[in-house]
Amino acid sequence: AFQAKNSPAAAQALTQFLKSSPKSQNAAEAIFLRGECHFLQKSYNDAILDFSVVVEKYPKSKRNATATYRIAQSFEALGKKEDAAAFYQDVQDKFPKSPEAQRLKKSSGKAKHKKG
Repeated sequence: AFQAKNSPAAAQALTQFLKSSPKSQNAAEAIFLRGECHFLQKSYNDAILDFSVVVEKYPKSKRNATATYRIAQSFEALGKKEDAAAFYQDVQDKFPKSPEAQRLKKSSGKAKHKKG
C-alpha cells in the first residue's frame, strides 16, 4: 500500500503490524513509514509523534536523520517556525553528512545568495 502511494491504507496496515508485533526488529521502520504516511496526508501532528518515537526509542535507526528532518518540516507546515528551526539545526549538528543536512546547506546558501 505504501509503495502504491495509498497512504491511508498503508498507515492502517502499519498500525496493525505494530499492534501484532510491537517488539519486532522492524518496528522502527514501520513507525517511520507510518510517519511518512501521516506526513504525505498532511497529518503533521501524527507525523511528528511517529518520527519522534523513531528518534527517541531507536537512536541507532538509519532513519534518524530523515525522521528529524521530517519533524522540522512538519513543524514548519504547522507554522511553528522556531520549533522547525531547532530540528533543522539538529539535523545539521547530529547528521552533518546526511543528504538532509546537505539539502539544508544548499537551501540556506540559496537564501543567503538571494538576500545578498
